[in-house]
Amino acid sequence: MVGGLAGLLVMFVVFETLKNMIAKETQTRLERLLYAILRLARRRAGTLRRRSVWRRAWT
Repeated sequence: MVGGLAGLLVMFVVFETLKNMIAKETQTRLERLLYAILRLARRRAGTLRRRSVWRRAWT
């Protein structure tokens, strides 16, 4: 009986650990995707367009 409960506890801890690892990995990849999209948008926008957007936003 005790061995079965200990096994369940170990399985629960392993499951929760894996769940947290997967959640953190997913969050990191989504953050990287956001920055990749912003870099792509920056490259696709021309230099003059970037300057005019920057001036409107920061001046």
